[in-house]
Amino acid sequence: MYEYLTFEEDARKKQIRGRVLNVLEFNKIIEMTVPFAVTAMGKERVEELVPTTDSSSVKQMLNDTYEAFVYINKYGKLPLGGFTDLRPKLAYADAGGSLSVQELSDVRIFLDSVSRIKLIV
Repeated sequence: MYEYLTFEEDARKKQIRGRVLNVLEFNKIIEMTVPFAVTAMGKERVEELVPTTDSSSVKQMLNDTYEAFVYINKYGKLPLGGFTDLRPKLAYADAGGSLSVQELSDVRIFLDSVSRIKLIV
């Protein structure tokens, strides 16, 4: 009868997969892009990228790219260097573990960087 899809399911259905990615040599694009990601999570996000045929998603991504382009041309790169991957540490703390002084320092550095970026943007 009727098929109801969530926004995420609908977007996933419109992603380009399979042989088309090989023809487009999309893996080469990803390989060339990954080194530009500064954080571990950023690298993972790049590796998970797939093209889409959803026009609204494409328009939004192009708009995001344009905004980043304008920002970088006006102010330079965002201060993203020096981040460590906090996910394992935060998961450990969330499970009841205690973080070391170094781990807490890493969290502080991350939060300070986010505060600086928020002031800039």
